[in-house]
Amino acid sequence: MSVGRTPGSESAGPRGEEEEEVASPTWVDAAPFRAYVAHLMAAGALSMEAVALLAGVRTRAVARLMAGRDTGRPVPRRINAELARLLLEVRCSDVRALRCRVIGAQTVIARSRLLRSVGWSESRLAAALGVDRSSLAGLLEGSATTCTALVALRAAAAVRTVQAIDSQQLGAVVRRHVA
Repeated sequence: MSVGRTPGSESAGPRGEEEEEVASPTWVDAAPFRAYVAHLMAAGALSMEAVALLAGVRTRAVARLMAGRDTGRPVPRRINAELARLLLEVRCSDVRALRCRVIGAQTVIARSRLLRSVGWSESRLAAALGVDRSSLAGLLEGSATTCTALVALRAAAAVRTVQAIDSQQLGAVVRRHVA
């Protein structure tokens, strides 16, 4: 008898072999996790894309969880327990610490240039990165040598938002800035 089966629950498939039991996912109430994501977003002035990156989940999963706040879509009542676990692994203190951690700016420079090349205005880019115009100028010129990990996260999240662009067009732009 397999673990997770009750006596008499074994069934034979059409050829006589035992059918595999498919474990159904565990679901949890979504409301506390919706509040938690909103708290993370407020703590670091993060987008849903940035929270998804930190948690290692798809942006769509976070967007679905948060649906109803800014859209007319119904708010989900339950979420998968694995999504809930991954969201809880992102601590608010870690989000706040991103403001203080200084890293090399090379990746942010490349991402900033990429976003400008696909049509983002400087004001939109500065707002998305959470930087002032002079800091953005340093990134776009390539003269910035460091930035905070929070700016790097916001840049990665901003690039993630443009992935809806035709992949060939985006790929060509990326190749120009990587080469």
